[in-house]
Amino acid sequence: VVLDFLKKQDIHIIHIHRRNFLRTRAFDFCKTKNIPVLYTLHGLAEDLLKKFDFPVNISTLNNLFFNAVSYYQAKNLSKLFPIEEIIHNGIDTTLYSDVVNQKRDYFLSFGRLNKEKGTHIAIQFAKKCKMPLIIAGNVVDQDYFRSSIQPYIDNVNIKFLGELTDQEKIPIYRHAIAVLMLGEYNDPCPLVAIEALACGTPVIAFKRGGIPEIVEDGITGFLINSIDEGLKKLKYLDKINYKECRKRVTTQFSLNRMAEKYLALYSKLIEKIKKRGT
Repeated sequence: VVLDFLKKQDIHIIHIHRRNFLRTRAFDFCKTKNIPVLYTLHGLAEDLLKKFDFPVNISTLNNLFFNAVSYYQAKNLSKLFPIEEIIHNGIDTTLYSDVVNQKRDYFLSFGRLNKEKGTHIAIQFAKKCKMPLIIAGNVVDQDYFRSSIQPYIDNVNIKFLGELTDQEKIPIYRHAIAVLMLGEYNDPCPLVAIEALACGTPVIAFKRGGIPEIVEDGITGFLINSIDEGLKKLKYLDKINYKECRKRVTTQFSLNRMAEKYLALYSKLIEKIKKRGT
């Protein structure tokens, strides 16, 4: 279907997010017609090496280009992929809004439930702070959930809401004191942090992966290296301005800003291909 579409249309560039396209006849067609293909990489070197279960000789593919979603990711992948541009993830900020003078009375841990996401650490942090914690997300590791999460759920201090829709999660973000991101995974550009800030909610996170590119320490949340450091910084949480949290996203991580950067990159790559052909 894709191949037939390409043959009938005047395509200037193709933008993909999944590696499967690289082993299709449609991609072969792009090579013969010298149509540039932009591949936005998601994940880190270790993840992508596992997923590339077929040989791709990047050096011989003059029409294939790569972009990263954070500076951290670009550095991590630089020995595997030639990165053309760094374009952070963006969200539609009109779908999210902050709240003024509304009650914020719990921490929030949101995302996939497995060990690397650190929900068990969020539980211990909330218990030490003597603050309620709401957990929301998809259980991807049942053994981990049963052993490290479920025993603490009492529906009073620790609540589990399960997986939420986009409409359901926004009010949960809005009324949280802060979102806790205390995982072991070096997430290149976590959307949870961006969505939380868009709702005016600060983020308390381990200083790892691409999070320092999103959260400004002491301005839109706290970047910490340990639970003890987080506990010490917690007394300054009321100094965080919720409007600054939202401003961070509307100016740096909006859908429009991301789209503008991709459009500029498309033009750059199309021109690059044209010059090679002359």
